[in-house]
Amino acid sequence: MNVQILRIGNNYVKIILISIGLLTATRFSLALYASIYEWIEIRNYSISLIISCVQLGISFPWHPCATRFAILVSFSYSRLMKQIDLIDWDRIRFFRKSEFVCPCCGEVELDATFVLKLDLARELAAVPFVITSGYRCLAHNAEVGGVKQSAHMAGLAADIACPDSVTRLKILRGLIVAGFRRIGIDKNFIHCDVDTTKPNNVWLYGDR
Repeated sequence: MNVQILRIGNNYVKIILISIGLLTATRFSLALYASIYEWIEIRNYSISLIISCVQLGISFPWHPCATRFAILVSFSYSRLMKQIDLIDWDRIRFFRKSEFVCPCCGEVELDATFVLKLDLARELAAVPFVITSGYRCLAHNAEVGGVKQSAHMAGLAADIACPDSVTRLKILRGLIVAGFRRIGIDKNFIHCDVDTTKPNNVWLYGDR
């Protein structure tokens, strides 16, 4: 397959090729991506590099590095999903897109990395995650008193209902093990986000 031709090809063709590469990947590779995202910088991988990895993984499935290539493709595929606003909800076990819709305008824009990590956290916590606030448009964020640069407006955050202390502990454990490093704790909900423009910390809403 001529990579030079693919570089100038349609984005949909590239997505199909990357999807083929994902056939060699497993849910573990997506979970691994979510867990080590903080220290892996993948934004600068080019489409041509992704395609090269897919080609090698398909051509040499028995090669000991095939799994590594599959994981790399998973990384890049997740970033690409965000760029074209495409999340494969069939791969998300515990959530539906409708749970994150802005109640003000009915719109929803979500970061794929965030959704994958949240899905993993839900699996680890083994308790339901009831989303009380997902994506917010500018108007709704102002209406609910959100901060000016809220991660909710970028599709990077969610608030999870917290009915009691036992559930709070399980949710926090799931979020931390899944790799969340920005967590806000309130009496009735827990906020989590993956906004890399802000410092990693855990806060109590009464203290802010």
